[in-house]
Amino acid sequence: MVRLALRGLDADTVGELVAAVVDDDVPAGVVSVISAETDGNPLFVPEVVLHLLEEGSVGAGAEGPLEPGAELGIPEGVCEAVGRRLTRLSDDTNRLLAVASAFDAGFDLADAAAVSGLDDDASLDAIDDALAARWCVPARGSTAISSPTP
Repeated sequence: MVRLALRGLDADTVGELVAAVVDDDVPAGVVSVISAETDGNPLFVPEVVLHLLEEGSVGAGAEGPLEPGAELGIPEGVCEAVGRRLTRLSDDTNRLLAVASAFDAGFDLADAAAVSGLDDDASLDAIDDALAARWCVPARGSTAISSPTP
């Protein structure tokens, strides 16, 4: 068996990933902090950036420029970042996402809602919340929902 050591993304690539998630330029100092705090982990970077977007620390809604080295409130681990983002969602949205997470590539809203025990109105509200928070995206050319790809 051969073991390969995987390294995180370099700072420039982290900057590109951050810009793609934020859909805007982010100051180099902020990218540097995100890169250092995540070790360039390509799975962790988008979750941290989405967390910072939701807190208003980066992006168009940010309150003034962040100073390099400023406390960004970056969570210590992926589970914590994901947990913080999920706590901002309703119980119905969390139930729907929990069921949807069991599907491989995508899910049909009606099926996920039925398993979640949500009626039509509650499932539509839940999927609207999940889409707004970028937990999922509509699948192209289909009525299915899938995981987002940065």
